[in-house]
Amino acid sequence: MSPLSAIGENPKRLFPIFKTTSINKSGIFSAQVYVRGVPVVYSVDDFLPFSSKTNKLVFNGQGRDFTIWASMMEKLWAKVNGNYDNIIGGSTQETFASILGCPAYNFDIVDFGYDKADKSTWANTVYES
Repeated sequence: MSPLSAIGENPKRLFPIFKTTSINKSGIFSAQVYVRGVPVVYSVDDFLPFSSKTNKLVFNGQGRDFTIWASMMEKLWAKVNGNYDNIIGGSTQETFASILGCPAYNFDIVDFGYDKADKSTWANTVYES
């Protein structure tokens, strides 16, 4: 679920995903994801796995501003995929495509003639484009 941090950098990308826009008494949260390219709305409750040993959420945790939207999205993604065990690992492009509903690809910079050790050249190329 690492793409959530990138998506969360721009709230305009995030708002259309959430179908529940306020806290409700039942603690139900709904969001839209794309399953095989088809938009589907899933709902989950706000009970998150919590460790009494560490006094923290077990998986994603809270944001710096104490928000739990990323943890709720992780729970929703676990529901889409059957359980938390099924979302360990995975691919970044699959997560982007499933959350934003757009094609996503991984590129290896070596394929474009860049040396992985020369991070400044790659960073300058990305910045300039």
